[in-house]
Amino acid sequence: VTPRKPSLDIGRKASLTAMIRRVLEIRPAGDVFGTNIITAEVNRHFRERLRRPVKAKLVSITLKRLSRQGELRQVSAGRPHHEALYSRVGE
Repeated sequence: VTPRKPSLDIGRKASLTAMIRRVLEIRPAGDVFGTNIITAEVNRHFRERLRRPVKAKLVSITLKRLSRQGELRQVSAGRPHHEALYSRVGE
């Protein structure tokens, strides 16, 4: 099975949220993920569009915001040295 690639169509002026949403679209159903996995995927898939690699802290803030908006479900809260884990809503 070949891994799916996110849609690279994120508009002319790409936002971090748009890139993260594209990466989340290709995650398998029921998949639990954290900040480091999403950061690596965004940096890998969108490296041509980025001036410099995205920082995990910015991805963490965006995932937390998406969770508060109801787009993600927080599976476990983060603590020092342990990242928060999320999954998509409706899975």
